Amino acid sequence: MVLRSDQPYLAFFDGSSKGNPGISGAGYLLVNSKGDTIFKRSINLGYKTNNQAEFMSLLLCLLDCKANKIKKLEVFGDS
Repeated sequence: MVLRSDQPYLAFFDGSSKGNPGISGAGYLLVNSKGDTIFKRSINLGYKTNNQAEFMSLLLCLLDCKANKIKKLEVFGDS
C-alpha cells in the first residue's frame, strides 16, 4: 500500500510489562482514514517498567511514521 503524506492517519499504541518492572513489550498500529491497516509492529523490550514500555511504544510508532513521511497523524494511547 502506498502511503500519501498529505492524507490523515491514526496511530494506536500500547506497552506493558509482566510485573513492574518485568518482561515487557510494545506495539502500535497505523490506519488510514478509511480504517485500513497500513502497518503494525510489536517488539519485545526485555526487562522494563510499564511506563518505559508505554513510552517506547509511542516513540517507536512516531519514528516509524516519521520514516514514512507521514505529516497528518492523530495518536491514541491508554496512558
